[in-house]
Amino acid sequence: MEDKTIMIKTREGERTIFLDEYDNNQVWISIQINGGGAHTSMTLEQAKQVIAGLTTIVANMEATA
Repeated sequence: MEDKTIMIKTREGERTIFLDEYDNNQVWISIQINGGGAHTSMTLEQAKQVIAGLTTIVANMEATA
């Protein structure tokens, strides 16, 4: 599998989000913070739900800005 990792740095690099493809057509997400972190994998359908949720949140924020 080709490395397609996406890295998003936040808060002056103190927090990093990694996104990548995972085995069996899944998506992997890792959130790293100072002193710890968490990661999980999700199905393609679950990843689509996350995207839909983020899209809704961003649209609501833009509408009230």
